[in-house]
Amino acid sequence: MFITILACLACRKTDSGRVPRGVLPQKSSPFRTFSKLGKVGFTLPDFHFPYHLNSPINSWKLDHDLDEISGLAWNDVGELACIQDERGDLFLYDFGEKHTKPALDFGKQGDYEGIAKVKGKYWVVRSDGQLFSVKRKGKKKKFATFLAQINDVEGLAYQQAQNRLLLACKGLPGKAVHLRNHKAIYAFDLKSKRLLPQPVYTVNLDELKQFLPPIAKKSRIEDPIFGPSGIAVHPLTGDIYLVAHAGKLLLVLSHSGKLQYVERLAPQLFPQPEGICFSPQGHLFIANEGTNKRGRILHFEPF
Repeated sequence: MFITILACLACRKTDSGRVPRGVLPQKSSPFRTFSKLGKVGFTLPDFHFPYHLNSPINSWKLDHDLDEISGLAWNDVGELACIQDERGDLFLYDFGEKHTKPALDFGKQGDYEGIAKVKGKYWVVRSDGQLFSVKRKGKKKKFATFLAQINDVEGLAYQQAQNRLLLACKGLPGKAVHLRNHKAIYAFDLKSKRLLPQPVYTVNLDELKQFLPPIAKKSRIEDPIFGPSGIAVHPLTGDIYLVAHAGKLLLVLSHSGKLQYVERLAPQLFPQPEGICFSPQGHLFIANEGTNKRGRILHFEPF
């Protein structure tokens, strides 16, 4: 399924034939750009983005075990489950004590990049696409997929409506010609325990890039334009949120895959965003790797 940005991108020209800097085609484009209160991005006019990403209501410093936090998930008892990208250890963040505690060991050393909680089980994905199903007592199963290290899977989320896991690829989207210059999201069906053969969502980088100059002019976006490092499904709307360290962007897709919103992430608050999840009430949590400092989780309240 493709994300199509519906627009003829021919900007209004000056008498000299040049396109004015920062001008977007207001009549032909469905998007409007914004730059106010430190926020820079573009959005569909009828889409409401319910978070102030420059104003977290909480910022929690993590223990050194999670300096390289890579995945984040909300569990059934109101805790944040965290993994890091070097060891197969799962930690829980205790809101009362404001620190993390070890929960279980699910694997050997490896590049673990995403976590999701589904009906009493944790699911963890490795960057080569291998999935692990883990119960609280540490019992685990492995599930191979056709993805590999070249696909560089960086995010994992549970899509309840379809009873499937979403795997966001930072690397190669696939072998098909039509996937060139795209980022792909694959789906793992939880009933059949199989990865669907084609991406269920894609982000067209060429189309996305045409809308980024007004953002880049204010926030110095450079290539790579976008490489997802985390994915989450909003529990109330079904929208799909993608966060990216490569490109410093947050994207929102509809459940049908339509691009709805893009915002530039402030590097001061988001030095290396790697994990994203929601509480059942729609509170947003984004985890940042330490980058020579302690890792942090930022908490955003919906409005």
